[in-house]
Amino acid sequence: MKMMSMLSTVAMVAVLMTGCAKAPQKEIDAAKAAVESAKTANAERFAADQFKAASDSLDAAMAEVEAQNAKKLMRSYDKAMALLNSAVSAAKTAQDAAAANAAQAKIEAKNLLAKAEASVNELKKLVKGNAKKIKDKAALKALEADVKNFEAAIKAAGSEIESDFIAASDKVKALVESVSADKEKVTALTAVKKAEKKKKK
Repeated sequence: MKMMSMLSTVAMVAVLMTGCAKAPQKEIDAAKAAVESAKTANAERFAADQFKAASDSLDAAMAEVEAQNAKKLMRSYDKAMALLNSAVSAAKTAQDAAAANAAQAKIEAKNLLAKAEASVNELKKLVKGNAKKIKDKAALKALEADVKNFEAAIKAAGSEIESDFIAASDKVKALVESVSADKEKVTALTAVKKAEKKKKK
């Protein structure tokens, strides 16, 4: 009887201890910090899949913590701990991948800038070479103004690309589209002149 009583007491103590288990706050803070650090490193943009894995693990861990917190007895944070550790690991992977991918993106941004500059120079020559053929002088002035603005934008992007290549790259992409549109305008305006010549003949 005494043995049974002792075993019951031990079991009761174990249950009470389990019920008093506390959420792993230190690990929660570490996981949140790791995910935030990855986010600061632009992992959302440059390592999207890895960052999502880290975020999903953290969300799942927090959901598990809440589920255990709601229990009065038999709490266990083992599953939450595993998910938190997974979140930290995934966040580190995401941060490392983001750094590597960002470095490559910076190289690509510089290459894009060089192509954009060449394209602006082509447009400048195109406008200058066809100035006499363009009958619509207002359109010609607008094109010439665009060329000056494009050159200024290229210069600004060149200065910005070292400090914020992401913003610079986005601006250069938009600029390339505008330059292409102006090239098409020149073609259209000179085509009008050619058509008028044919009519006269």
